Amino acid sequence: MTADFSPHTGEYGELLLGKADAPLQDGEQPLSVSSQELVSLLESVLSKVTIGPVGREYALTALMKLSTRLPDYSEYIQVTLHNMLTAVPDLTVV
Repeated sequence: MTADFSPHTGEYGELLLGKADAPLQDGEQPLSVSSQELVSLLESVLSKVTIGPVGREYALTALMKLSTRLPDYSEYIQVTLHNMLTAVPDLTVV
């Protein structure tokens, strides 16, 4: 399943998915990333023990944003976020 985002994908979502009109570097090709690949990547980042707090915040924020932009994955992402936030006691949502 390829992500079919609205025009308001997010800060860099259009570039990641090759949907923006932003110019590419010479010889650069737009990426084709599925919704599943995107969610899996962020889960992988969050599962790393060595990730720092700022990296964790970025990954959690990205997942939260994607939960509204990927309706097919919304429930899965919400469960993942809940599990992540309850498994690590020093994580707080403000």
